[in-house]
Amino acid sequence: MAMRSTPLALAACLFAAACAVSAGRARPVRPPAEANLQHRYYRVSGASVGELMASMQSSAPEATQTGTYFARTTWTVEWHGDWTAADSACRVISSQTRLESQMALPRWEATAASADLVADWNQFVRSLALHENGHVLNAVAASREVDSRLRNLRAPSCDVMESTARATIDSVIAVFRAQDEAYDARTRHGEAQGAVWPPRAARNLRQPGPGEVFRNPPLAPTTSP
Repeated sequence: MAMRSTPLALAACLFAAACAVSAGRARPVRPPAEANLQHRYYRVSGASVGELMASMQSSAPEATQTGTYFARTTWTVEWHGDWTAADSACRVISSQTRLESQMALPRWEATAASADLVADWNQFVRSLALHENGHVLNAVAASREVDSRLRNLRAPSCDVMESTARATIDSVIAVFRAQDEAYDARTRHGEAQGAVWPPRAARNLRQPGPGEVFRNPPLAPTTSP
């Protein structure tokens, strides 16, 4: 009885914006254990809204590998399967799917900061994590769908089983990438969930205009006349 085994991997990079208008309070969300989520924090410093903004703009690109956003979630699904010829076809006889996900977020160790600034920051990070967790949950759903589709996969022959499995994975990922895009559109990349910096209540800080909200946040606070 001939059997073959192969690992197939897929990955998607998902982003959350961090400069928009304010929204309501966020509640902590604990992702499912199967997400195997690793948090990767990057350090920021400052004692004012503007200093924190500038620090994130300096540190986020290396941590998130994007010059646009202050947080990033990446994930990879790996599938291992064994298959064999059966009934003039080929079918999977063992299947294992594993999801790995990583989330990059800012971390500020407040020193000599006002209580209001600390509260604003904590709310921002909670909201940012809330948005990113939405992407993690979507990754979990994608992993479960891959597992469901490939567990009982059949192909005309074992010679084409690997390509059949890859095509199946690609079709699943296309669906979930579209769902992630819809999620970002619906939440305005976290804006509707409160992933907002600078807070609109901040004084002496020029607020971003409509064309600057996600891509060109101010580098430093300005002084009111």
